[in-house]
Formats: sequence, structure tokens, C-alpha cells
Amino acid sequence: MFRYLALGLVTLGFAPSAHAQSVELMVFAPATSANVDDLRKSKSASGSSSPVDAALRFFLRTTADPRTIPAQYQLAYLSCPSTPYVPAPWLAAKVERRRRMHYADIVRAACELGISPSLLEAVVAQESGYRTLAISRAGAKGLTQLMPGTADAMGVARPFDPMSNLRGGARYLRDQLTRFRRIDLALAAYNAGPERRALSEGRIPNISETKAYIRSVLNNWERIAKHARHGEILQRQTRMAGGPSTGRTAVLATFK
Repeated sequence: MFRYLALGLVTLGFAPSAHAQSVELMVFAPATSANVDDLRKSKSASGSSSPVDAALRFFLRTTADPRTIPAQYQLAYLSCPSTPYVPAPWLAAKVERRRRMHYADIVRAACELGISPSLLEAVVAQESGYRTLAISRAGAKGLTQLMPGTADAMGVARPFDPMSNLRGGARYLRDQLTRFRRIDLALAAYNAGPERRALSEGRIPNISETKAYIRSVLNNWERIAKHARHGEILQRQTRMAGGPSTGRTAVLATFK
């Protein structure tokens, strides 16, 4: 049975804005369960559509159900959202050049694994600054900074190959999202390891580095999501309206 993936963004001090009270609940479900058009009109808990909400809506509308994507990624490119590249003005020119080089691969790897491209890019920005050959003092490698054991577990034989590394990082992030059902916990697991006792109890580990990591990634995500929203507007202006539905839905909820 296909497992639902719930992505929660909660107010534990890690939220990038007031919109953090909203929870993105991504449900890979048949079109009969809801209408994607209803999602376009939905609002966050604060009463307005946040950049993250908008980015996730666009992702769900334009990305195929991950159950239909072959393991060999033969149809992956066709399944990916055609999210146009939009420069990030807050980045230095040399960083933006690296970002542009890897942007299409980040989007492709994310949609192959059924996660938000903006979220994966936020992780890449934090982990490596878009550097293909990045190596940490602990031995993490590549764009998503995979440790050797994690790379092996994710089937990544060439951690410095951009696409292989991105697929491995996206798969590992997806595993944490599936396991912990909350974005903040998933990011904590990505940074500090998933076997922390606090995570099993639904808490962020009391590690300063991990808390700072979560805040930084969420801030990156909000910034990138704003540009994804801008890219959606540009795309709407250049394409014909009334494209086919992907049969994917999302539900917005709120943690009490």
C-alpha cells in the first residue's frame, strides 16, 4: 500500500515567518478524493497564501504521482515540473553561477522522489553552497553532503557526481520526511542523524548546531519559494491555460 507523506511545519521557534502556523500536508491520492483547483484557492492558517504554500501548490499541480515514476528514472524528466530558473538576488555572483548550473538537476531529483524542489534546494544551499566537490571535516561529500555510510545506504557510488549525489540526498530527505512526518524533525534527522532519542519523542535534539541548521534551511526555503512563486507567474504568462490535471492533491491543516 502506498504510504501517505505528511509534511508539517510547526511553531517551535524554527519558523521563517508567521505563516509557519500552517501545515503543508501533501497527500499523493487519486483525483477523486479532492480537486486540485480547490487547493489553488485555499489559504494558510494566517488567512493568506504563504510563499511556501504557493510553491507546494505549484509543485503538486505540475508533478506526476511518484508511484508512476520508474525506478530507473526513464520518464523522470517528463515527470518534473517545468519550473523556470529565476536568479536569487541575495546570492553572490559566483554562488549564483553554481546555483544556475545545478538548478535543473535539483528540480529533477526532487520531483523524482516526490519532495518539494524548493526544500531540496534549501538543503543544498545550506549543506554545500551548491559546490559539487564540497567535503566537510566529518567527511560528508558533494552537493547534499552525504556521509560515506549514508551514500552507501542510498546507493550513491559517486558522491561527487552531481545527479547521483542529489538523488541520494533527495532520497535520504524523503526517508526522514516519511519517518518523522514533520519538516523540522526531518531536517534535524538529516543534520544530526535519525536515531536521536529526542526525534523518536517528537522533539528537536538540544544541539545548537542542529537548531541553527533548521532555522537556516527554513529561511532558505522561504526565500527560494518566493522565487518559485515568481517563476510560476512568469510561466503562466507564457503558456496556454487549461493543462491536464496530474491527479495530485494537497490539504492544508493546522497543528493545535
